[in-house]
Amino acid sequence: MAVGALVFYVALVVLYRGDPTLTLFRFNSWRTVLHASAGHEAPAYLLGETSASGWWYYYPVAFFFKTSAAFQVLVGAAATGLVAAWVNGGRSVEKLLWWRGRSALLGVLVFAAFMMRSDLNAGFRYALPTLPLLAVLVAVGAVRVWRHSRRLVRAGLAGLILLQAFSVLSVYPHFLAYTSVWAGGRDSAYRVLADSNIDWGQGLLALERFMEDEGVPSVRLSYFGSAVPDAYGIEYVALPSFFRLDSERTPGAEVSPRFTVISATNLQGLYLQGRDPFASYRAREPYRVLGHSLFVFDEEGS
Repeated sequence: MAVGALVFYVALVVLYRGDPTLTLFRFNSWRTVLHASAGHEAPAYLLGETSASGWWYYYPVAFFFKTSAAFQVLVGAAATGLVAAWVNGGRSVEKLLWWRGRSALLGVLVFAAFMMRSDLNAGFRYALPTLPLLAVLVAVGAVRVWRHSRRLVRAGLAGLILLQAFSVLSVYPHFLAYTSVWAGGRDSAYRVLADSNIDWGQGLLALERFMEDEGVPSVRLSYFGSAVPDAYGIEYVALPSFFRLDSERTPGAEVSPRFTVISATNLQGLYLQGRDPFASYRAREPYRVLGHSLFVFDEEGS
């Protein structure tokens, strides 16, 4: 542990340009703590509702939508296996399985308790440290189930693992916008979750390809992100966005573009200073959804 701590410290000093006191690291760590305890200034969003303080059940619900159904079944199977290992703890193998699983379970419970007390209801990414622990829990529990099950149950476990892999690969390359089947389709998942659960400004490359393929010279753009759209060759007329876009209209933009492009988070009206300028678009059928996060509306076809 001492060697690990020393290596970690030296690596941080190198990353922070030779500052042995790690002033910037300590400052940002404290800001992270404050951010996690105080939450976002903008309201939290969940299942069509907004809240200034969030919900205690935000992360359990987000887990339901942001992990695959196969993984959730595996967690249930693992829990069953660990309970059985605890009940039969007198046997050496069972005892070993229980002890290995118990440490991961304790970590999940402690971290989950902290997350459920937090007002920071902005994205499942804040709860990601629970997933490696759950993966350990699933592995240990699945071993117990495998050892004490017949061929049909073993085939079911293998099938769930393959289904988990397929579910993840099916969203390639838009992994950030991943949602499970419970969300009702990835292009409509913004109705149950928003912010970095679905949309973190990652769609500009997809928008560039769309404009090139469709021969679209410019769009009306409401963008949730900090990148510069015109750096990707995107000509636009600016609409209300997360950060104010650099130009109200880029030099090559049309006076009245045919297509309006709205990021999923902006479509819900979050971060727009209490306004909801795109409420009418939520009732419309999009012409295309790019990367499950950018909604393209055809103004001529509406």
